[in-house]
Amino acid sequence: MGQRDRQKSRHGGYGARSLILFVIAHLAGNLKIFSGQEEINAYSRFLREAGWPELGYGQLLWIVRIVLLVCAFLHITAAIQLTRMNWQARPVDYESRRDVETTWAAVTMRWGGLLLTVFVVFHLFHFTGGLVGFQPGEFEHLMVYQNVVAGFPFGRYPYFISWQWERSACTSITASGACSRRSAGSRFITRKASGRFPESLQS
Repeated sequence: MGQRDRQKSRHGGYGARSLILFVIAHLAGNLKIFSGQEEINAYSRFLREAGWPELGYGQLLWIVRIVLLVCAFLHITAAIQLTRMNWQARPVDYESRRDVETTWAAVTMRWGGLLLTVFVVFHLFHFTGGLVGFQPGEFEHLMVYQNVVAGFPFGRYPYFISWQWERSACTSITASGACSRRSAGSRFITRKASGRFPESLQS
């Protein structure tokens, strides 16, 4: 792997680490719903009041959102650039290709990322904005407990599909900073291929 490849991998790894930390913190906060409606609703207000009086209402939350958006952008951009560099490194494709050791999660990694992006957009429209999944007047600002009770019957199918997709894979960060997804105990994908190499690679 060249210096440029390692740099792209590090950028993608930094973004992935930040997103993973956010998911863990987000999950820990959402578990407060099992403590009752007062606990989870108070947590929702805390997220918007954090940083006061130095910061205005909700400003710290928006700073975190912008940082997460930048991390997601860096991660996606690095993944696209590494894929294009991989294609350019071998302009002539294999005559035949067969997966030797791989997993369903590894083969469908790109589609998993796309599914997660669609899910995040849906999640924001659903529980953050109340734009889908609620009858008129059902969604109440900062009333997380009531919104989950009212809106989850509509959203259970997208959440279940996303969970099932990700359940088959665990996210890990390699030493080089590259993000890879694989099933627990499985090896990284390896390919067995036959065919001629480009002339520039023959020696």
